[in-house]
Amino acid sequence: MGPTGDGQRGSEVAGLCQAGASVLYVEDDESIRDVMALILEDEGFEVHACVTAEEGLERMRDQHYDVVLTDQNLPGNSGAWLLETARQDGLLRCCAGLVLTACSGPIDLDPVFPVLRKPVEFEDLLGAVRQAAARSRAVSPGPPLRAEARRTRRPFQRAESDTG
Repeated sequence: MGPTGDGQRGSEVAGLCQAGASVLYVEDDESIRDVMALILEDEGFEVHACVTAEEGLERMRDQHYDVVLTDQNLPGNSGAWLLETARQDGLLRCCAGLVLTACSGPIDLDPVFPVLRKPVEFEDLLGAVRQAAARSRAVSPGPPLRAEARRTRRPFQRAESDTG
């Protein structure tokens, strides 16, 4: 059964929430990255892929994503570092994060970020991304307010008073 209590209704809601949802996918293995991007695109997601956590963070500063799906073991900083740094920078207010890992041990990461263990079944992965997109879009379908404020920032001007 879906989250609404009615299996058909739940899948309709998930489908509406994922339609056009943007996913930033961070994966250093090119073959995995290409296959996963195709699978997510076939499911209706708009996928933007990159190789490192640092590149992912830069992209998040430039563009809003509904979901960040990241591998844990990346060259340079980890997927956990990416999500924690993005949250500290205020980039995850309207975005959900998911971590993929082949490690069997614990990951030093806030439990708010779901961890999917590789190998993961495609349906399980797609279900997790759909749920993340639905949560993200329920909060706000638009770009973070901080980015908008930067574009429209003007110097403060004091209003003139009518008191002579």
